[in-house]
Amino acid sequence: LEKNPDNIELHLIMGGLYLSIHENKKAIAEHKRVLALDPKNLMAHLYLAIAYAEEKRFDKSEETFKKMLKIDPENIMGIYYYGKVLLKMDRLQDAEKMFKKAISLNPYFEMALFDLTALYEKQEKLDKSVEVYRNYLELNPARINLRLKIGELLIKGKKYEEAEKEFQEFLKVDPDERNVRIALGILYFDMNRLDSAVAEFSRVLQ
Repeated sequence: LEKNPDNIELHLIMGGLYLSIHENKKAIAEHKRVLALDPKNLMAHLYLAIAYAEEKRFDKSEETFKKMLKIDPENIMGIYYYGKVLLKMDRLQDAEKMFKKAISLNPYFEMALFDLTALYEKQEKLDKSVEVYRNYLELNPARINLRLKIGELLIKGKKYEEAEKEFQEFLKVDPDERNVRIALGILYFDMNRLDSAVAEFSRVLQ
């Protein structure tokens, strides 16, 4: 950089390195330098907004995200990380909108999916979490491990029969998954179906 002070790529690399070692002020300086050279650089906007958020300068972070999304309104990473910052600001409704927008742009975007379901769980909206997981399973049936999570949420909501169905659906694909067998055994125990609980635990022990 001493020899190439206006090299945008090098400034982005330096900014990324500073961000990864939590030297946020230096990261901010590097990404501001990039934007002085290239005001529409989306990566610089994104990392600058994240660095501001790490410094708890949420007003500056939000301002930077808005500038970024004005340049590219459908930038999925900008939308997603803006949602994460809104979550840190405890603006849950706004964060929910951002996560849902990211998922609408890419229904397979799992980071947004998991943050959205975590947000609903935080608000005790368990049915909404279950709905998001089920919608995703329709698109991506291979993610059968999500049925375990759905089952756990249904148990929290005291929907034991529905939880049993989810575990049984999982076991149709992988009959020897011991975490599901254990969860099913505990569920049967809680439902006072002791013979069924014994059968599940015995299978795991075998």
